[in-house]
Amino acid sequence: MNVTAVAVEDLKGKGLKILEDKFCLTCDNACPDTFGISIGRRDVETGEYESFFKEDFENGNIKCFDEYKEKCNLYEKREVIHDIQSNELKRVVDYYIMYDIKESSKNRPTETMNHVDTSVCVNGYYSCEYELLFAYEGNTRRIVVPFSSNNIPMHNFISMFEDYANDAMDGDCEPNNPFKDIIEIEAGEEEPEETYYGLLMFDAVGEPQTIEFESVEDFLSMLVSVRLLSCTFVERKNENG
Repeated sequence: MNVTAVAVEDLKGKGLKILEDKFCLTCDNACPDTFGISIGRRDVETGEYESFFKEDFENGNIKCFDEYKEKCNLYEKREVIHDIQSNELKRVVDYYIMYDIKESSKNRPTETMNHVDTSVCVNGYYSCEYELLFAYEGNTRRIVVPFSSNNIPMHNFISMFEDYANDAMDGDCEPNNPFKDIIEIEAGEEEPEETYYGLLMFDAVGEPQTIEFESVEDFLSMLVSVRLLSCTFVERKNENG
């Protein structure tokens, strides 16, 4: 799927011309909330900077990188990389220009006017969308799931998560299971009888990370927020009239 990445800062307004304020980003089946473009690096040990701009490489300096570093609030990500020249591990800080993903459900407001209650509706049902936010050590994943019911409010919907997760981890779940195709299931290579579970998440710069877990409890412990995004009453037509 294609999504739109919008710069957190007004790059053109700051006189920065290399990176676009908006561009199209292609994702597979899930998209991050934010995305970062790495523009440079600092060696933690030596303090030396390296620019990732083509212009700087061709000119043998870090002028473009310095301009972005001076005018923008860059996101810093500490990493340990393998240095090809020295064949050793090296601690570095990578610098990113940050973008928000326009289509992320984080940009949608919480529905507060309409919601499902316990009253039985004889002439229709509620069609809802819920946002489930999972988080683990700085990685996040938002899932928007549809759920239709007559009189099942959100807290009752949440109480069904354990059963939903159990069914999904068993590989036998109904089409309306919110965790269908979300929980990754993989058999062990050395011990096929062993089963491994994972959830795809993203870090702050949009790098995918598959977080492994062993149980339903571990999976649900990563759920930090459930929001109602939409709630529409669908009236059933009177077939007799």
